Amino acid sequence: MVFSRLQSATLASLICGIVFPSLGVSSPLELHFGSKNSCYERIFNDEYLSQHPDQRVRRIRVDHFPKTFGTYDANGNIYFDPANPELYFIVSVVFQDSNLVLSDGGFCRPEGQTYHCRIECDGGGFFLKDRDANSILLINDKGFRVSGCGGSLVRTLNSDPANNIFRLYRLPEVACVPPDFKSD
Repeated sequence: MVFSRLQSATLASLICGIVFPSLGVSSPLELHFGSKNSCYERIFNDEYLSQHPDQRVRRIRVDHFPKTFGTYDANGNIYFDPANPELYFIVSVVFQDSNLVLSDGGFCRPEGQTYHCRIECDGGGFFLKDRDANSILLINDKGFRVSGCGGSLVRTLNSDPANNIFRLYRLPEVACVPPDFKSD
């Protein structure tokens, strides 16, 4: 059977669409991390924590500020680049035995249908995965550190069955305020 070039191209497109369905299709995480600030958080109440005594986390949050930590143009201005697959994040944790908010930042890169996120200064990492339109999963597969590069108080959230998956819920955009780095 002989195919014309048009038929061959159509057949190749169809085969690629069946074999590689994710090519050309946006990641579900693009709904969560786009050109606007976004933040996701989970606060566990005392009742929940009493039923899960091995969980070390009282509160966990992930922030994304694309116009504060984004791509630089030739003039040094920051802008959101949807073609840039890398995103900057800040993760904050309050442990059960403390009221301190410990934070660290890093970069995430797409890996299949997840973002693989690495804390700066060799602080470990985690994965972010789409859960639904209003929530994501933070998958703590190997543990990560929070407090800041060279900070005096460093805590590690080890990965174990009670501390390896957290469902975080989208907060309203007004709650997603980037840090102010202006000096006095």
